Amino acid sequence: MKIAVWNSESDSIENFMDTAESFSELVIFDALDDFLEEEEEDFDLLVVDYDSDKKAVDKFIKTLRKEEVETKVLLLSNILTPKQLVKHQSSKSGADIYLRTPLTKDLLQSIFEPFFDIKIESESKSKDEVSDVHQAKLSKHDQTMQTRILQDHSVDSEISQEAKELSDVIEEKFKV
Repeated sequence: MKIAVWNSESDSIENFMDTAESFSELVIFDALDDFLEEEEEDFDLLVVDYDSDKKAVDKFIKTLRKEEVETKVLLLSNILTPKQLVKHQSSKSGADIYLRTPLTKDLLQSIFEPFFDIKIESESKSKDEVSDVHQAKLSKHDQTMQTRILQDHSVDSEISQEAKELSDVIEEKFKV
């Protein structure tokens, strides 16, 4: 996978590049217009940080659309609300993919693996490890509540059994 990244020197872009370099070839551009000059390059994705320069990004994406560049645009943002995002996406400067920052490797993995059919090694803990850590951190209150829920479930089971037995007795009495 070949990804073009506009290096706006934002934390979002730095974090993206640190994560994405493990599963893709990154080509860094210091200016958005430099991307247009690389016509012979075939990129799967262009990543831009919307928050660093909104006007420049909007203008650039409009230019891409006019020139019918087929590279997908991934827009990183932490400031767009869902309502603003929907409005932006339907505009002439709308991106193909929007991601809210900050990014994690697991988030990128969940998006890129199915979209680009690649496998990214995860740094996250296994479900068993997470469960063990979670269980160890349960407070006394949480443990008490879990015990009560289990006891209530046991009582419910006993009541259900008693209700079934009573139902059987009533059924027997009214048989003719």
